[in-house]
Amino acid sequence: MIFEIYRDSIDYIIKDKEILKLGIISVLSFLIIPIIILSGYSYRTTQVGLNSMVNKNNKKPDFKNIKLMLIQGIKLLIVTLIYSIPIILITYILNSIDFIIRVVKAFNMSTLEFNLEFIVIIAIISFICFLFISVAIPNMIQDKGSIKSAFKIKEIIKIIKNVEIINYLKFILLLIITLIGILILIILIGQVLINLSANLGFLIPGNIVMLLYLIIISYFIIPAYILCNGRAIGLIYNMGS
Repeated sequence: MIFEIYRDSIDYIIKDKEILKLGIISVLSFLIIPIIILSGYSYRTTQVGLNSMVNKNNKKPDFKNIKLMLIQGIKLLIVTLIYSIPIILITYILNSIDFIIRVVKAFNMSTLEFNLEFIVIIAIISFICFLFISVAIPNMIQDKGSIKSAFKIKEIIKIIKNVEIINYLKFILLLIITLIGILILIILIGQVLINLSANLGFLIPGNIVMLLYLIIISYFIIPAYILCNGRAIGLIYNMGS
């Protein structure tokens, strides 16, 4: 079922012309308002997913009523930020420990084993936070946008159990693999163009290249993530509710 949901979410991206608008907003997401608008669109994408079936109802959210979209975006950001606090705290604590180890060892690098443990711990905590966010947001949307519903822990845990953690793990792995694939493709195409321009005697400064990569990634990868993840967590939520 997860693979069908994932395929449905990928089709949703490909058939969505709104991704072009999202790309422009995403490029401007270093500003506060565009970030909130992107979050609001993610909110509406999940809302559509909750009212859909796999491979049915491919209606796309619109940008109507921007005021409401901003409110929805703020709610989604608040929920995401609160559930991300464990990641922030653990990262800070582990970085502090790593810094202390470096100082004690007279500024030598800390052990490889600790660095690997650092990555594993962060990955596990991040996945747990992702689990709760993926259920909390649909739960909030189902209850007419009530933020309180995003923190009904018993309900959220029950839905996670009904869906099964393995299904969420499958989805996040598929999503990561796809996004990495898109990123590699963008880098490869960019490198080909850079080499071609160099052969023609036109050298592009490194900082310009990095800026172009950042713009392209912002234009394609962030909107793709918003649409795919937003629709999928709505459909997955339906499996356990």
